[in-house]
Amino acid sequence: MLKFKQNISVDDFEDFKINNDPLCFDNCQKAKSADFLDNFDTKDKSSQISASDFKISIVLNENTFRSLVLTEHKKTGRIYVAKVFKKKKIVKYNLMKRIMNEKRILESIDFPFVVHLEYFYQDRDFIYLVMPFVSGGNLDMYIKRYGKMDEDKARFYLSEIILAVEYLHKLDLCHRDIKPHNIMIDIQGHVQLTDFGLCKHITRHTYSFCGTLEYMAPEILHRQGHGKSVDFWSMGVTLYELIAGHSPFLNVDPSTMYKNILNAQYNCPLGFSGNLINLLRNMLRVDVTRRYGNLVNGFQDIKKHRWFHATDWCALFNKQITPPFVPTIFDAQDIGNFKNQRSDKTFLQSTSETNLYDEEFKDF
Repeated sequence: MLKFKQNISVDDFEDFKINNDPLCFDNCQKAKSADFLDNFDTKDKSSQISASDFKISIVLNENTFRSLVLTEHKKTGRIYVAKVFKKKKIVKYNLMKRIMNEKRILESIDFPFVVHLEYFYQDRDFIYLVMPFVSGGNLDMYIKRYGKMDEDKARFYLSEIILAVEYLHKLDLCHRDIKPHNIMIDIQGHVQLTDFGLCKHITRHTYSFCGTLEYMAPEILHRQGHGKSVDFWSMGVTLYELIAGHSPFLNVDPSTMYKNILNAQYNCPLGFSGNLINLLRNMLRVDVTRRYGNLVNGFQDIKKHRWFHATDWCALFNKQITPPFVPTIFDAQDIGNFKNQRSDKTFLQSTSETNLYDEEFKDF
């Protein structure tokens, strides 16, 4: 069972918002200590919600295990995105614990730059995680469409992600899959960190081999145990990619990429500022005892780095800094910032006439 150290919401940061404290979480004295599981019943999003309350319109993308769909709440008319999992596949590939973990984490988190769960329901064949529709697309799409960013733009996005990850780490949650594809842009131009399928509650070390190779830290590849330090590595890789247009260790040969990661072997393009190069060097340390974010000063080694010297962290938290890019959104169901969308909903067709998995999913 999951044990969360704290259940912190945005409401717990009034002191920070009032006092204009640039250290963000360091002086937050109101963090709740309630265990997440103690509040599970009150935070359950599934109460009196069923498939009949929603109308699925478009499949945004899908894979073997799940489909991402656009759905409308019939009563309110509000548009959401739903992550739909096939029960048959979950049981077949023993993914019960992983999906339950993702659901509980999404129910427990509440922060401006992190996606959260709005509703949960299930039917005979599927389970549905319903979240706000972040319609601006992701940073991976941005790079493919508009090309690499200058340092000022990248600094804005990474700064908001740093606050998001700092919040998660306060809960002892390690995301473990930070990359441009999982960083969405909302209608106002702010980021939303998404995809908590690999997120895990970590107090010391875990030994899972997971993630996306380009962004995986050396300690994961070594399979000798890792902690929350892997998120600082993947943030460094993401920062490099936003400005260079490609990840630092990318190679057509996976074995070469593997070796490059293990040795932190990469080159910075001409044009990278000295401060940026220095920050990357300290975030992409193979030795976790020397990696920025994982030292005695924690996030402050990153947030007080020279590359962030002009960043007002309080204004950033309160969304008082104008985003460098605001996506073009024509209406609530605009999916122009997504690829592979289609109206075919064959993934969601029922394949059984009875509730075959009632026992397996009774705790959902």
